[in-house]
Amino acid sequence: MFDDLKINEIFAERNAPAIIMYLYLFGPRSRTEIYDNVSTNPRMHLKVDKLIEAKVITTIPGRTQKWPILKLTDMGMQYGSMLCTMEKLAGGDVCRSKWLGLKKSLEEFGIVKTEED
Repeated sequence: MFDDLKINEIFAERNAPAIIMYLYLFGPRSRTEIYDNVSTNPRMHLKVDKLIEAKVITTIPGRTQKWPILKLTDMGMQYGSMLCTMEKLAGGDVCRSKWLGLKKSLEEFGIVKTEED
């Protein structure tokens, strides 16, 4: 009965909500950044491609033409907002997730001590 819902196509892939939330919380990123921070699953490129095909994500020019940056479309931004709201309703902490992501980035740049530590 609900097999033909468009939303099923968008969220059929396991990491689709995480990809959307990552781009929503951290802004436009490269594919490599998404893969490093969301999942190293070898199928991640297919999951991102499906979100591009569904017009949830779009590409913008990066440093070189060969390496574009991915960003959420207007619809993707709405999905991101809704997913964050759903996470809060489920008892999750979106702000903590964002902080942990930022902290991981700092550690990658060699900054390992923060005020919270």
